[in-house]
Amino acid sequence: MNSLCRFMALAVFLPLTQPEATLAQDKDKDQTQTQAQDKAQAQAQDKESDHGYVDFGVRFATGDVYGRPDLPFNPALKDSKFNEYRDVRDGFFLRRADVRFDNLLGSKNYFSFQTSKSVYRDQSYLASFGQYGKFILQFRYDEIPHIYSNTTRTLFTQTSPGIYVFPALIRQTLQATASPDLPNGVNTQVVPQLGSFTPEIMRRGATGSFTYNLTPNWNVDAQYFRESQRGDR
Repeated sequence: MNSLCRFMALAVFLPLTQPEATLAQDKDKDQTQTQAQDKAQAQAQDKESDHGYVDFGVRFATGDVYGRPDLPFNPALKDSKFNEYRDVRDGFFLRRADVRFDNLLGSKNYFSFQTSKSVYRDQSYLASFGQYGKFILQFRYDEIPHIYSNTTRTLFTQTSPGIYVFPALIRQTLQATASPDLPNGVNTQVVPQLGSFTPEIMRRGATGSFTYNLTPNWNVDAQYFRESQRGDR
């Protein structure tokens, strides 16, 4: 009787313990596969983050510009206050980009390039090359437009850059016109010959800098900056 009871107990115990061991092994396999997938995904994300991103698309801008009622033309949207300090044009648009390469060519150095509104008149670029904690070499370039007005009219004509001349024929007509007929002469002789132009300037700036860490407490910096401003106002 005792032998039979022991055999039955052993027979019942083995089927209960064997599935538990199998379940534990399957669970370990699942955990291992999950960890491997997470590791591969993290490595893929690291590789993607090393390269950066590019944001581009197509844009269009339209609208009406309020001008003086006496103007014989309709002011353009692209030359109005809407674009006073920027350059919004229709078509392809590269909004921004940020590209980075760590461990460049197997070294400890890195290279990064950032740009905003490329190709347009308000573009900006920043290139960096260096080694974390050791040195960094940077170059930056920016452009900023400034449109003062798009409804300006004048009798002066530009003969060469920066030189404006008043028409001699209009001067002689005004000098020969009697005072009572002067208002009529201005309306008939002067106003129709008024020419329109857009007074604006373009500012361009470039900066180069270099920083080298001699020790944790000492570093050497060098910087060069140049800016130019051209246009009419």
